[in-house]
Amino acid sequence: MVAFNTPDPLILAADVGGTKTRLGFFEVDAGVPALVEERVFSSAKFAGLSELLDTALQGMEVAGWKACFAVAGPVSGRQARVTNLPWAVDGQALENHFGFASVRLINDLEATAWAIPGLAADAVVRIKAGVANPVGNRAVVAAGTGLGQAGLVHDGTVLIPFASEGGHVDFAPQSELQWQLRQHLARRFGHVSYERLISGEGLVNITSFLFGRADLSFDSWLADAGSSDAAEAVSAAAATGDHPVCCDAMRLFIELYGAQAGNLALTVCATGGVYLAGGIAVRNRRWFEDGVFVRAFTNKGRMSALVESMPIDLILDEAAPAFGAARCAADTIGGK
Repeated sequence: MVAFNTPDPLILAADVGGTKTRLGFFEVDAGVPALVEERVFSSAKFAGLSELLDTALQGMEVAGWKACFAVAGPVSGRQARVTNLPWAVDGQALENHFGFASVRLINDLEATAWAIPGLAADAVVRIKAGVANPVGNRAVVAAGTGLGQAGLVHDGTVLIPFASEGGHVDFAPQSELQWQLRQHLARRFGHVSYERLISGEGLVNITSFLFGRADLSFDSWLADAGSSDAAEAVSAAAATGDHPVCCDAMRLFIELYGAQAGNLALTVCATGGVYLAGGIAVRNRRWFEDGVFVRAFTNKGRMSALVESMPIDLILDEAAPAFGAARCAADTIGGK
């Protein structure tokens, strides 16, 4: 049972994703949230966020708490929809049902952006050197179930997080192989966004395509691998070098990831730095440090010198979105 030792307002923060939902129970001291307890749930086991919270909060008195939910999808006011899960989230309905003092909905990558100024030094690792402008904008990109993007703009005094759905922009091939991949996916999906390539599903799409080019059966290989998670199986085979096509798929995945991270860095002029987040980058860290990612990131023609100056940090803490949601909620304590 969660036990709190503060008279200050209490916060329930959540990272609501297509695969899992992470709840964080926070107490606040002088405006700074501190995690008391964390719980993680499989999102697919519930019909919606309200049902999940009914289970998670059973027997708890949460009336009067502030809540902030980071949703993996577009947010419009107090309404949100999870992109890779059939969930609609209604902030007002949650507030009424549970008796929260307030409910705020933000995009999950916006929540990660909220977390960045408060992350501990050991929660990030630098994978590309650079010189960060302390008053420059920052970019955040994370591949997981989907491809999330966000940024922080500096207003001259503080960093202000903002959301983006830039993961769904058109994929721009940079080689003959990438063009063939795009055509392959266009026949299947019609519109080919970067998320179709840079996500768990995207890694599977790339690997299946490369297996086909090699006249191999991806489905047969996957069955032999005995894994229920195709992306996990590919990552594992690439990590051990057990299958050359899986290694090629991971290398292409990293190349595309770097190219789109560079696109985002230019879009928001991220002279303050670029941050990678999400479980895929954390679990496959060595692939991001061998040069492929950085070369694709900096291959920007006349703007190469600009992106070459930008440092890139990898966020190691997968709980960063929930922490960021708590910081967002704490920012409103004492006001609306």
